[in-house]
This record gives sequence, C-alpha cells and structure tokens, in this order.
Amino acid sequence: MSIRKTFVRIIALALVCAMCMICTGCNGSKNNSTVKPTLDDSNVKEWWAFSYDEKVPALILRKDGTASYKGTEYVRYETAENMYKLTDENGATLELEYSEKNGKRLLYDIWEYKRTYGDSGPSVVGVWESGRNYFEFTTNQTFQEDGVFFGHYSVDVDAGTVKLVYERDLDDTIFYYHIENDVMTVRYPFVMIPFTQ
Repeated sequence: MSIRKTFVRIIALALVCAMCMICTGCNGSKNNSTVKPTLDDSNVKEWWAFSYDEKVPALILRKDGTASYKGTEYVRYETAENMYKLTDENGATLELEYSEKNGKRLLYDIWEYKRTYGDSGPSVVGVWESGRNYFEFTTNQTFQEDGVFFGHYSVDVDAGTVKLVYERDLDDTIFYYHIENDVMTVRYPFVMIPFTQ
C-alpha cells in the first residue's frame, strides 16, 4: 500500500471521528448538558413544583421525616390540617398553609415586602418591594404587580386579605397580609404541581 493511500485513509478516519463528535454533541467534558440528571426518588414521599419546567422540586417531603423547601433543608416536618410545618436544625419552624381549589393545590408562600413609597400605617396604599418583585396599590383601588399585571383590588381588614382582580384573563387572587413597621408580610397562593422527572 502506498504512503499516499495510507495518508488519505488517516485523513478520512479523522474526518469521520470529527463528524461523530459534532453529531453526538461531545464537548470534551464528562457532563453532557443535553442529558437531564435523574433525582433519587427512593426516599421521596411527596414532591411539588411551581411549574412544569422546573428541574428541581420546590417542596420535597421525605419518607425519613426530613424535608426541603426552595433549596433549604429541614430536619423534620409535620403535616397538620392544611399546613406543612417544617423545622430546621435550630428548631425554627416554617408553617406553609395549603388548600385545594378547583382540583388544584395552592401553597401559600411567605414573602416580605418593604414599603418604599407612601405613608406609614396599616394601609396597603403605596409601593412595596421585595427584591425585584413589587406591588403598587393606589387610593383609587387599582394595583400593579411587578409592572406586568394590572387590575383592581379590595381589602378585607378583618380577614387580613387583599383580593386582586386582574385586567387580563387570570383568576382572581386572594392573599393574606400583615403590616408592621412598614413591612408587609404576605402569604401568597401559588399553584403546586406534582413534580415529575
């Protein structure tokens, strides 16, 4: 066999290998980002997500009595009537209320908003911020949420709730609130979806 034929075969083999690497998405690392990792579910009693495209569940209740919520680990949990009680290693308890409505599970996530505009006091009127999230409630009973959602609101002071009626085709939302020292603690309902891998 001539040197020229051997050289052509080596080049052809190199091109075939290069094409195989390109087609299979090999990037030289051991972790191929196109492969979804599988989470160990052997110890899982329940797990829930806030949306179908979440890669990791937001709430995990394990058979061994431990739990995880939004990335924070808890050494034990209890499930009382419409309530998850999660306890951390220091003994602090996070209570998350949940309810069933129209065949959906709603979890009342807890948020703290600081008043950044408006008069101090028990009224919700003003601008309330929590990181990149905010509410603006006006004296005309209109609101905006995160600059994306708009509508009208009403307050039930005795029940400690705010009802949001959206301009868009969205379900009305009722959340619980408590105001102290210009900080509004909100228990906001989010639809929970059973997590699937």
